Amino acid sequence: MGIKDFFKKLKEDNQGFLSTMSRMNGAGLLGEVNHGIKDGDFWDGAYVNIEKDKNDGKEKGVIYGSAQKDYWFTKEDVTDISLVEKEKLYDEPVINQGQSKVAAFRYRITFADGKKAQFDILMTKLERFSDFFGAELPDMSKYQ
Repeated sequence: MGIKDFFKKLKEDNQGFLSTMSRMNGAGLLGEVNHGIKDGDFWDGAYVNIEKDKNDGKEKGVIYGSAQKDYWFTKEDVTDISLVEKEKLYDEPVINQGQSKVAAFRYRITFADGKKAQFDILMTKLERFSDFFGAELPDMSKYQ
């Protein structure tokens, strides 16, 4: 591979990087994809948002990352969603946002096409996530 081909491939491999950065800093960010599912279908380090789909203008969930194509889904595409309980509020998972750590809650999701994901959803976005996808909310009285 020549130098020209190398840089062409590098550009192709990183074409989603800037858009990924702007998306994860936007208001639609719900959390991160956690690769806790063996042979999972999504890249560890990807993110999950609620955004308007450019194709039909409807709000949907989207899993995205600089190393993978967008995976769009609706509530109807989710066949199973379950909360993974934790002992303390700031036990793993926590998500770094800037210089602070935000508690997150882990959900396992199965989609109608058979794909599976494990999401770490920011505590500050739990209600939005629950309202949009019908997920159960954690019993926050356990963490008081």
